[in-house]
Amino acid sequence: MGKKYLSFFILLLMIPLVSAYYNSEGLTINLTLSSEVEIIPSSENNILEKVTANLSFFPQDYFNQKVLSYETIPDAIVQHGVADFTWNNPRERILPFKATAMIKTSNQYIGVRTKVPFPLIVPEELLSYTNPSEKIDSDNKDIIRLSSKLAQGEDDLFVVVETLGDWIKDNIEYSITTSTLEANQNASWVLANKYGLCDEITNLFIAMCRSVGIPAKFISGIAYTTSDKFSQPYGSHAWAEVYFPGYGWVPFDITYEEFGYVDPTHVKLIESIDSNQAATNYQWIGKNIDIKTKKLDISASIIEKMKDIPPSIKLSADILEKVVGFDSYNLVILTLTNLRPFYLSTQLSLSKPPELEVIGNNMQTILLKPNEKKTVYWKVKLSNLDNYFIYEFPLIIYSSRNESAITSFTVSRDSLLLSSIQIDTIMEQNKDETKKVYSREVDLNCFLENDSIEQNQRATAICSLKNIGNVFLEDINVCLKDYCKGLELGISQSAKMAFALDTSLVGKQKAAFTAKNHEISKATYLEYDVLDEPSIEIKDLEFPREVEFGQNYSISFTLSKKSFSTPKNIEIILMQKGFKQKWQLNQLVNDYRIAINLIGRDFTGIENTFNLAITYNEGLITKEDFMIKLKNPTFFQRVRIFLNEIAAYVVGKFT
Repeated sequence: MGKKYLSFFILLLMIPLVSAYYNSEGLTINLTLSSEVEIIPSSENNILEKVTANLSFFPQDYFNQKVLSYETIPDAIVQHGVADFTWNNPRERILPFKATAMIKTSNQYIGVRTKVPFPLIVPEELLSYTNPSEKIDSDNKDIIRLSSKLAQGEDDLFVVVETLGDWIKDNIEYSITTSTLEANQNASWVLANKYGLCDEITNLFIAMCRSVGIPAKFISGIAYTTSDKFSQPYGSHAWAEVYFPGYGWVPFDITYEEFGYVDPTHVKLIESIDSNQAATNYQWIGKNIDIKTKKLDISASIIEKMKDIPPSIKLSADILEKVVGFDSYNLVILTLTNLRPFYLSTQLSLSKPPELEVIGNNMQTILLKPNEKKTVYWKVKLSNLDNYFIYEFPLIIYSSRNESAITSFTVSRDSLLLSSIQIDTIMEQNKDETKKVYSREVDLNCFLENDSIEQNQRATAICSLKNIGNVFLEDINVCLKDYCKGLELGISQSAKMAFALDTSLVGKQKAAFTAKNHEISKATYLEYDVLDEPSIEIKDLEFPREVEFGQNYSISFTLSKKSFSTPKNIEIILMQKGFKQKWQLNQLVNDYRIAINLIGRDFTGIENTFNLAITYNEGLITKEDFMIKLKNPTFFQRVRIFLNEIAAYVVGKFT
């Protein structure tokens, strides 16, 4: 009999992907802006000489967008990003106006290639962008305290701005409520209430930047969204621009989690010191006249999409342990490399089956310096799994830029169990090792002195540490948990040491050995098995209580492996009086179901006791007895049963 197990694969049905428009080289967008003025006479004796609508929501050329063409109805004078519509001596009660524009956007960056020191020395002409304003109350003490604490000790401007935006992303909820729809709330209100719309989230971000002396301005425009909160994909949107000396104004859209850039679906329409600037201003000259205005209607559609940009970031995914046991923790490891020569920010998310829980944040915002390589981690925990199966867990990590990486791991019985503390220790060790560059110049290797380890038996690991660099290493502590040995190593020198392993727990174990001083942090891991006494249990025994003479019937049962150790040299013996049948298995790795077919005419009595015995590992045995009754035998069947009984006696006596 061969081994038998069921492999159960959990597949990802849907991977959340970024809109294809966000990563294109560019888009051609058709934009329409329209509204109307209603003339309301206050008496019959009225005069209206002139009405003017100044539409400041009008596209201009910027580094990442170009106005290909525009048309206004009625004809307007367009200058400095404002379209002036004028009606002289109008007779109509309703004065509609509209502007359409064809705009080409591009996926370009104002690439910050070098470290910009923080705090800033702000040029005099930009001081207004560091001062508080009506909605951006950067002089609020709570905003000042929070921003200062977040920026404390950091001397890189991009890192500071990223940190402020990341805090808002993690702590302020985008929410459409009556409070935010009816009025544009101050930055301090958003901080106190922890929610807001895009303009309010931007208010807070700008206020936090200004409170630590970073110039920032408010940008109004439109952007594309895939959110089901909106009836149309395009709508009004707000983001910020932050001043970087030597580079200029760099966009940061906190709502879209785009730090240091905006995607090509964004169309910039106006920039201002505060978010309270109106999209349209109205003036009129007349007597006994009032006007009523309609909210500006903004609509847009994408006419053409260019090809996608090449990847900006390279992702490579791995897993700490390829096979773990049920209820184990594990560690997902992602290495990402910035392929561009300037600062890049990206959001990373782990797509996983529901049976896998992420401990901490699933989404992580990562800032990469020019051409920098980083490693990030997700601690995961297994739950709600049936240990009769083997599970394969596929995992996909994807970025906000549509890059992705795939890894997987297997879950099965009798495999390594990692605790939450072990995962945290390994994760911190990996980070520490990355910081201490000289760690690459040290080799640490450990191996088992014992071939086989039984529970509570003495077991030893031999570790070797070698200095392969060109620095004399002093005050090194080589440790297994809290037990450490101190040493020093000259250039090209090596040392050996022995450690007693913990054998109190049965199963697969993982021991972490570390070598540390102020220059190095090195770790190696040794996996070993602690064996218990092999054990087999007979489970789910099924048999008929009554059988007619000559009737075919079957007996079935499961051999269940109850130990971590693998039972070997297994013999299955079924006896009924003198008759005996045997089957053999080399080993029992997983639970094994057995069915034995028998015939009712071989009975040796009316009530027949069966003895089922499982022997293994030269001396261990598991037994189970059961009875099957012969149902209403005839006279001739009783004679046959009597003869069977005599034969069984003879066989039993001489065998």
